[in-house]
Amino acid sequence: MQNTPKILVIESPTHPLDDLSGLLQRNGYALEHLQNGDEAVKIMLEHPDKYAIVVVDYRTSESDSGELVTKMHANSDLKTIPLIMIVPNTERDTLRHALQRGTHYCLSDDFSPEHILTVIQAAVRRNLSYRQLLSTAPHVAYPMMKYLVSGDFEVKTLSDVQDLAHGLASVCPNPNLAIVGISELLINAIEHGNLAITYEEKSQYKKDNIWEEKISARQKEPQHAHKIVKVHFTRTPTDFMIRIEDQGAGFDSTKFMNLSPERLLDTHGRGIMMAKSLVFKELTFSPKGNVVTCVIPRQLEPIPEPEKRSTPRP
Repeated sequence: MQNTPKILVIESPTHPLDDLSGLLQRNGYALEHLQNGDEAVKIMLEHPDKYAIVVVDYRTSESDSGELVTKMHANSDLKTIPLIMIVPNTERDTLRHALQRGTHYCLSDDFSPEHILTVIQAAVRRNLSYRQLLSTAPHVAYPMMKYLVSGDFEVKTLSDVQDLAHGLASVCPNPNLAIVGISELLINAIEHGNLAITYEEKSQYKKDNIWEEKISARQKEPQHAHKIVKVHFTRTPTDFMIRIEDQGAGFDSTKFMNLSPERLLDTHGRGIMMAKSLVFKELTFSPKGNVVTCVIPRQLEPIPEPEKRSTPRP
């Protein structure tokens, strides 16, 4: 495996994740093991691109994992790193607890090696796609965007999405997070809106590693070849407003605005939730679901320190 993805594993000193570590190493992943959340945060703040994903065992102390998650969510360089929690079972209360601790994915001790590798691969791929988006500095590449007061755009392909997301993000106070959030919404409009790719279909495409190939193929089909995504940008005295409209049949957005505990076990389905949490002050869908409007503040606001609360361990 070229450019071997490095995974940070945070485990309990009394319960090392030997089986998981062996599986990942046999499949080409490089691992680094830590037992302290503070040490993990220090290393990631110094080297934010060092790890592709972070794996945390549920048996680590809540003070360690909680502090880690809080600091990752508060830092724009670490906020997009996928966090996977190893849980003892897949009962709803267990998954709800993991969700409260800030995880993005869950793996159970008794999952098959194939499923574990599929989830790990999906999380690594998500992080790599974010890094690819950030590889072009938007504030350098699109200086003319700072003069835009309002404008209309049309996108059709994944390449179009990357170009427009870079441009729109370049005027935002935190372009690295804005580009990820805007891209997620545009991709959702293309794949689930215009191309009517179902949640189940995407699961299979991701598993088979043919997602981009399938999107390209569907866009050439007669019923989809003409479809575009319309984007309207407006600058107000306090905010940037972006309205995205696809030409699909719509969907029930309420199912995806917040991540349900059960979907922690899936390989995808986090795009809208991630977009909402990254940078948007407001994110609203039309009743039909084919129009989404997001609001990004023109000035960065300080991130409040979350209240500490104790929840029973699963």
